[in-house]
Amino acid sequence: MKPLSLALSIEWDDCTVALAGAGIDHGTESTAIELSARTLLDASGGPQASRDALALVQQALRQAGRRLDEVERFYVNVGPGAFTSLRIAVGLVQGLALPGNRPVGAIGSLQALAATVPDWRFPLAAPDANEGPSSGRLSSTVSAGAAEGFLGQDGHASADTLPWLLCSALDARMGECYYAAFLCRAGHWPQSALPPAVGKADDAAVAFEALRRQLTAEGRISAVHLAGGGFGPDFEPLRAWAMEVGQDAALAAERRPGARALLAVADVPDAPALMAARDVRPLYVRDRVALDRDEQRQLAAAKLAAQPAGR
Repeated sequence: MKPLSLALSIEWDDCTVALAGAGIDHGTESTAIELSARTLLDASGGPQASRDALALVQQALRQAGRRLDEVERFYVNVGPGAFTSLRIAVGLVQGLALPGNRPVGAIGSLQALAATVPDWRFPLAAPDANEGPSSGRLSSTVSAGAAEGFLGQDGHASADTLPWLLCSALDARMGECYYAAFLCRAGHWPQSALPPAVGKADDAAVAFEALRRQLTAEGRISAVHLAGGGFGPDFEPLRAWAMEVGQDAALAAERRPGARALLAVADVPDAPALMAARDVRPLYVRDRVALDRDEQRQLAAAKLAAQPAGR
């Protein structure tokens, strides 16, 4: 029986809590409990996140008929994302986990988006008995090595192990987005193909396209999938690139790194080890937290200029 696990994700505009395991989900992601502050409490992230999160935790436990001291492990969205939201989420999970000395899984928001793509299978099957043992991680430069479980010793993927490429992008405010890319295969931890970065949508689109071309030319991927709010209306270069590669940007923008996605992406044999609650830290990709007045005016003018005539 899977251990009872609780996950918390606080984003710019929502807070979600998910509970799974120990008879709740019966081994399937689809029946795991997930509650959203935006839909359930008519609230959002930001200043009310700490209040919403605790209310959602209590409600999820009541719905499952469980107590907090029965939770065996916790998971938290560590970012990148809104600075305040990340700090609140990490602090709350530490406060929930420390009294019972429970371990915590730190899950990146960009990586968690893998579980929102249809090609991610539920429940996640354990590796086949015929598969060889894992031997390492994919380096930040894809051509430098083979992805664990994806590529053979000769550097080529067999038909049954060929991964798909996930291009993740999230709104970073200030006219920028957080972005990263991963090689994904059901039942395996997503492997980094492009490390998390922050920049303009143009930068992300160029980086994604260069990586896609490289991996396609080398025959290393079976498909390309997109996910995250970085493909929303405010990021036209990424939306245009999505169209070029035959993907639906609107659908990609609806995919979010919610609490259920954290539990799903962590439910694989080769997921990173859990850690002591006191050791969990937010993942910061950006140093600056705000634009100065001139930059705010420039951003507003750019958005206005980008609007279609007559609006």
